[in-house]
Amino acid sequence: MTRLKPDLYLDNMWKIREINHENRLLNQIHLYSNRMSCKIFPNLGGSLQQMKIDNIDLIDGISADEKGLEDYKNTFKSSILFPFPNRIKDGRYEFGEKSYQLDINDTYFGNAIHGLVYDQSFTISKELSNPEKARLEMKFKSEGKNPGYPFSYELVLIYEFWNKGEANLTFKVNNLDHRTIPFGMGWHPYFVAGNLAGSSLSIPAADHFICPEKMIPEEKEEAQLESRFLLEDKRFDDGYSLIKPNCQFETEAYLLEMTFDTGKESFLQVYTPEHRQSIAIEPMTCVTDAFNNGIGLEALDSGTEYQWTIQMRFKTKS
Repeated sequence: MTRLKPDLYLDNMWKIREINHENRLLNQIHLYSNRMSCKIFPNLGGSLQQMKIDNIDLIDGISADEKGLEDYKNTFKSSILFPFPNRIKDGRYEFGEKSYQLDINDTYFGNAIHGLVYDQSFTISKELSNPEKARLEMKFKSEGKNPGYPFSYELVLIYEFWNKGEANLTFKVNNLDHRTIPFGMGWHPYFVAGNLAGSSLSIPAADHFICPEKMIPEEKEEAQLESRFLLEDKRFDDGYSLIKPNCQFETEAYLLEMTFDTGKESFLQVYTPEHRQSIAIEPMTCVTDAFNNGIGLEALDSGTEYQWTIQMRFKTKS
């Protein structure tokens, strides 16, 4: 059996280090190998703000400064969306014969948007690094003190990265409350495009949700998307139900294949920012305003756990 030289083994070894800043919101966990570099911000909702393969940027994340914090506030780059992705109309919903009012943080449309953990601090619970992969587990625990969502739960995020160009993001929700709790979840990554017009997207879409007012779906229609299409000058801020829980995005620099099976119907939100240097491709377990329309909404019994994994494969062209 051929044995690797010690120095070559170390060069290939995944490493994990902390990067601390004067502003703790910018503290990072850096996971890196000879091929990949990934940075996670535990105090910004456990969000992944950098992922590079072969020195090619994949994630359009924030910079580690005050400008970056303002960018995150406005764009929700890579934010974890829980207990609801996208918007809740007027921040109001009913569950278990009770009415609740969430804070309105989408001031333009007057809705609650992107859940309640995107700005929370996650604590590191487990780390693993070896020649093949790096794994980081972090947790956030809610005591149920938010009047708009007064339920106790624990949300666990597990990031895994492989040198072969794969990454997983796993969500685990544990219901610590004495009641059944409603929830949906999603992830809000922006993927670097470079030339967005020359990039292509493949979505096995079934239905397109029509949002005539306040960006809240009121009806749906059959999706009119080709199986694979160039983005060209197309603009998106649209939600879809899917025939299959996957999609592909191809740029001049890399190909992304993403799978996110829930075991039930899956959903995807696509958004093209004005600068058109990246595109948000957002897997979701439910549709926008699911707390009111019930489409994809989960109800987790007391003492039980829910798990969902987003899998990514990247092929670079360098």
